[in-house]
Amino acid sequence: MKLQICDLCKQFDGVPVLDHVSMELESGHIYCLTAPSGKGKTTLFRILMGLETADSGRLFMERVPIGAVFQEDRLCESFSAVDNVLMTSPSSVSRAEVRRELMELLPEEVLDRPTATLSGGQKRRVAICRALCASSGLLILDEPFTGLDAGTKADVIRYLQKKSAGKLTLLSTHQEEDILALDGTRITI
Repeated sequence: MKLQICDLCKQFDGVPVLDHVSMELESGHIYCLTAPSGKGKTTLFRILMGLETADSGRLFMERVPIGAVFQEDRLCESFSAVDNVLMTSPSSVSRAEVRRELMELLPEEVLDRPTATLSGGQKRRVAICRALCASSGLLILDEPFTGLDAGTKADVIRYLQKKSAGKLTLLSTHQEEDILALDGTRITI
């Protein structure tokens, strides 16, 4: 899959957020989007997901399902971790398979508890697993490592590398070490 962005512009209340952004990305890579806060990373992601419309410019990409991690976890708080991941997984994926996926990131004893009872870092891992287990050709992860300690982040990075193989992966980060750990390609807007 290829994604081509040509001269994309977006303003809010007359203030430019994206100013003639252009890039070409392809599957099989992890692209790490960097920019200071407020410079349009989340806006670009929202445009790619169809949640926002650009003021001008063009976007060329195949229509593929998108797996997404937002800045906030967006979990169904009364559902268990397993049920949150099952919601977006293909129907052919069993509950046992989801449990195995989650156990790569979380202790087994938390998998059946309502996500409202989990810590912030545990919720983040559920959100990441949910996005990576969805059937998708494009992964968009908006600051996915927020709230994770160094050891947990290393586990999540390994999991992300495994699950994103062959997909077009675009994530935002403020951390240089994340780009290095992911063996990612830096993109600055």
